[in-house]
Amino acid sequence: MKKFCCLLLFSLVIFAATTAQNRSDFERAESIVKDAIEQLQIGNANKADSLIQKSIVLYPTKSVIEYAAIIGRNSDVIGANTIMRLLIDKVSAYSDKKMFVRETFAAGVSAVVEHDARQALGSFLMSKLDLSKALGIRTMIEPDYEELLSFHKSAKDGDYYVTAWKIEYAILQKRYNDALQLNKNRKKSSASERKAVAAWIYRELGDYQKSIEINSESTNLFAVYALMGKPVEAMEQYNKLKSGFQITYSVNMRDSFYLALIDMSNFDYSGALRKLLFCAKNKGFNNVDAYYQYDMDLWKIYKTIGDAYVGSKQYDKAKDNYNISLLMNPDYEPAIAAFTKLESSIATTTSTDKTPPSIAVTEPSVKRGLQVTTSGNDVMVRGIAEDPSGLKSVSINGQSVYAQASGNFWGNIVLKNGLNKITIKATDGAGNIAEETFEITKNNTPAPETEIVAVTAKEGKNYCLLIAAQNYADATIPSLENPIQDAVRLKLVLKKNYNFTDENIITLFNPNANDIKRQLLELTNVIQPEDNLLIFYAGHGIWVEKEKKGYWLMTDAKRNDPNTWVSNKDVLNLIAKLPSRHT
Repeated sequence: MKKFCCLLLFSLVIFAATTAQNRSDFERAESIVKDAIEQLQIGNANKADSLIQKSIVLYPTKSVIEYAAIIGRNSDVIGANTIMRLLIDKVSAYSDKKMFVRETFAAGVSAVVEHDARQALGSFLMSKLDLSKALGIRTMIEPDYEELLSFHKSAKDGDYYVTAWKIEYAILQKRYNDALQLNKNRKKSSASERKAVAAWIYRELGDYQKSIEINSESTNLFAVYALMGKPVEAMEQYNKLKSGFQITYSVNMRDSFYLALIDMSNFDYSGALRKLLFCAKNKGFNNVDAYYQYDMDLWKIYKTIGDAYVGSKQYDKAKDNYNISLLMNPDYEPAIAAFTKLESSIATTTSTDKTPPSIAVTEPSVKRGLQVTTSGNDVMVRGIAEDPSGLKSVSINGQSVYAQASGNFWGNIVLKNGLNKITIKATDGAGNIAEETFEITKNNTPAPETEIVAVTAKEGKNYCLLIAAQNYADATIPSLENPIQDAVRLKLVLKKNYNFTDENIITLFNPNANDIKRQLLELTNVIQPEDNLLIFYAGHGIWVEKEKKGYWLMTDAKRNDPNTWVSNKDVLNLIAKLPSRHT
């Protein structure tokens, strides 16, 4: 008996010592992640990556997911995925019966809890899926669903959440009947919850009347009426939602999306675009464990941005945003259909268009009966040439100037002393030409008070796109050591010395070819003509002497497959879409 007691006591001592060591390793690992994030923020990207790997080896923590989210926001999807894979593999190999995990609960409260190894792995897999959803790339989301559902395939508990993931995955794959059946048989959920989920499935299916029949609560009716193009009814339900709160009602992204649809029904496309661009900018990343709101897929948001641009007759920008949607989800049928319809409409309009563009000069201020006078050697001429067929080209005094298909044009014109005749010619997509003429007097003496002087240019913002390709998937293309570190350090210099803000510095770290295209297209939504844009690229490149062409190699490039390279010409064509005068 004494021997047995001694063994039991010894076992308890060992267990306590092991638990204490695990807790110590857990806290050290979290501290290392904190150091890694600090190193990343000051530009030591390589050291940061080394610290993260050291942290994972020591003890797998959810703090690593915060680091992965940061580099995911920098568009280093490959890096984020690699780190998450290392983390999941480490948790999978964990032999101890218990693991310390920092979980985030309601209202953002976090606490360290003890899970058994299996429970911990399930929690980490959930967080990996949430991160993939926030990044908005379908090719990452689907494998994460499959891994999570495979893990829970034989689980006896957790039916509530497992079924929820199965329903989400079925909707993603357009298996709506499967989703409805799963929801109908769902255990551990209330009748009202099953009703809300069924209404959501029918909304996704496009059967709005059935959705209304199932769920007549204001939350559902607000969304359905907005989708149906019934703005009065939708706003009535929205106001009911707001009045149901005793505290000030805060508009979230989901509300913003449906309010944007209401704006579009009321032909307020500029209002719709403000709300939709807010959704695109703020999707995810607010809370590591609360990334995803269903019916808020990024590809759906960008498709709707395209619709708003169609409504405002900015067809070139509409096509750009349909392309962004399809880069995120190549099989998204609404974006495919919208793009096809727009192309067909443009072709029909162009073939029948016999009307020249309408030209409006916005700078300098040209008014009938008043003289435009300046003492400068040149003048900035801006305007809008609108036409259903889109704008093909603009010239000022025979000099070709920058013009967008949407209608904006501008160019600097050199002036001679005395009277200068300014002639603007705009050609639309159908070949129709319009002409507008006005006069500017160059006078080296100050202009009298009664004369109109060219308006002062609006002050622009400084934007920067930092592109760093460092870790290549093709083993025959050597990975590089410093592109990301160089890009981060340049970012710090721009912020400190050159009036660049965090908000206007966009980073693409370890991008693939589609990432480059998507980001340059996204910039067309925010860059204005008066803004300045700096583009920095660090990574491999190839010059093909026979073709006299240069290429950038993104991280998904294959050394022996030129189809995977990004040509300089394609990059320049995408840059040409950007309206910034100084790039």
